[in-house]
Amino acid sequence: MMRKAISSYIFQSLIISVILALSYFIFCKFGYPDLYTPKVYFLIAILFTINCLFHSYFVYTILEKNEAFVRRFLASTMLKLLIYLTIIVIMIFTSQALIKVILVSFLILYMVYTAHEIYSILEFLKKNNSQRVKSK
Repeated sequence: MMRKAISSYIFQSLIISVILALSYFIFCKFGYPDLYTPKVYFLIAILFTINCLFHSYFVYTILEKNEAFVRRFLASTMLKLLIYLTIIVIMIFTSQALIKVILVSFLILYMVYTAHEIYSILEFLKKNNSQRVKSK
């Protein structure tokens, strides 16, 4: 059950990442070519990777110790935000051009990935709780 949930999440996140990358490419190619920066693709890859790693941890936490899930979820979300902040600060200091594009892109990507992650976790919690009730 754990592997199925994780692989399903990774596949869905990969599809979302491809859609986001294509959307950005089309947006820049046909609308605003002066807003193009390859760092947005880097952001997509970083958010995809970090969210997949943390989601795997969340699924593991739900299955192992359900009562500790909230505490671990909040702690790991804080860690994830610190990692994102570090990445954004490094990107801002290393590239002075198109800082606004990088920041706005990050905010949009963060909202999309976070919404997907929360939805996936809630669905997994529902399935996990209903299976526990059936087994009792």
